[in-house]
Amino acid sequence: MQVEIRQPTQQHIQTINQAVLTMQQMSENRKKQVFDLIELICVCDGISVVDDSKTSKQKPKKRHAGTAKGKVIFADDFDEPLEDFKDYM
Repeated sequence: MQVEIRQPTQQHIQTINQAVLTMQQMSENRKKQVFDLIELICVCDGISVVDDSKTSKQKPKKRHAGTAKGKVIFADDFDEPLEDFKDYM
C-alpha cells in the first residue's frame, strides 16, 4: 500500500490544532490511549508507525552463539511422520 503525501490544507492545519489543544487538556493516561488508538488504526490500514524517540536510543543487543545450548531438547523421533497424517501419506 502506498500512502500519498500531500501538502496540508488550511482545514487540515485547523483540525490538527484543535486535536492538539484537546489533547493538552487530557491526562497522560488518556493521551496514551489516544496514541494507541491512532497506532491501531494505522496498523489496520497498513501504515507503519515509528517512534523515532524510542528507536534512536535503543541499541540492539549483541548476540552470542551457543547461549541457548542445552535449553532446547528435541525428541529422538522429531523428524518421524506424525500418526495424525498417515492417511495423507
